[in-house]
Amino acid sequence: MQRFPEAVMETAPMQFCHEYCHAIAPQRVPSDQKAFQQLLFKMWFELYRRERGGPLDSSGFEHVFVGEIRDGVISGFHNWIRFYLEEKKGTLDYRGYI
Repeated sequence: MQRFPEAVMETAPMQFCHEYCHAIAPQRVPSDQKAFQQLLFKMWFELYRRERGGPLDSSGFEHVFVGEIRDGVISGFHNWIRFYLEEKKGTLDYRGYI
């Protein structure tokens, strides 16, 4: 998990993302790349509660890249590459937007 923000910051899209986010919210997004990596780590990997008063049981990374099941319903799972691969394996069936 520690290496992931460093690795993604080596890519042009994340460097652009950093510059853009700092430009529109300089008070919240640091200009220093190492500080931005720390912010990414906090947003992606620090646990939060999915329910008020519940346990610290989820992370932004889990929600977006892996997906979560809550009361039998999938939430998150915004990773279109994994979504495609799961559909190709037959473990998922996207039935369109409702």
